[in-house]
Amino acid sequence: MRSMTLLGGALGLAVLAGIVAAPRSAAAPRTAASEPVFSGPLVGHVTPTTAHIWAYAGADPGLHLRWWLEGTEPESGSSAAMAATEAEHWAARYVIEGLAPATTYAYQVERSGDEPVVRGGRFTTAPAAGQPGRFRMAFSSCMNVRRQPAQPSFQLLLDQDPAFHMLLGDVVYANTTNRERLWKFHQRQRQVPEFAKAIANLPTYAMWDDHDYGPNNSDGTAKGKEKSLRAFRELYANPGAGTEETPGAFYRYSWGDVDFFVLDGRYHRSPNRAP
Repeated sequence: MRSMTLLGGALGLAVLAGIVAAPRSAAAPRTAASEPVFSGPLVGHVTPTTAHIWAYAGADPGLHLRWWLEGTEPESGSSAAMAATEAEHWAARYVIEGLAPATTYAYQVERSGDEPVVRGGRFTTAPAAGQPGRFRMAFSSCMNVRRQPAQPSFQLLLDQDPAFHMLLGDVVYANTTNRERLWKFHQRQRQVPEFAKAIANLPTYAMWDDHDYGPNNSDGTAKGKEKSLRAFRELYANPGAGTEETPGAFYRYSWGDVDFFVLDGRYHRSPNRAP
């Protein structure tokens, strides 16, 4: 994993710090019988006034979200049901609105049923649009949950206190475009305690690379790539994915006065040996 500090305004962008990268390798997930029935929560895209929250509870969509200003009582906040549909693999999302810029909130997601589960974290909204300032962002990539079932580097990442977190790809080594298999790999990764803590407490943005898009070194000719894109959209709470005219995982967002353009280097990539 790598950590990076960015400076806004006239200072421009500057790399100031770095921490460990995990090795690359391939692995198979556990069998369907051992798949988790609850995953997340994940804090996705945040703006000065909104926050996207993601969670998964299998085919049971009974998820309830509560959020409140950090330092106050939970009862002083607000709550809402998190909608989930079979069409999106029962991924549940909710966009919290009406938040204040550069403000920290606590939240929790509860799964109802015979065995209730409550998980949560905290997040800080983005600064006011166009406002210059200093902030730190963190990068990570290349996790292999079978070879690294413990991933303590994510605690190092959290200790850097970044404003948000960017997954640069190879988050899993599924090496397939099969939607169900991609889901199983990602669900396994999200059960890693250190990773789960990071995505629950940092706004997390994601882009894929070859191993979580398709086979090794895969490009725009990968068969079934539209299934990979479907799974990617279901598994994250990015600000978008592609455009109406051009499919893909690319998107953009802003933090203060810094604009980020997150490029998809796989969906339309020419083969390496192309003329």
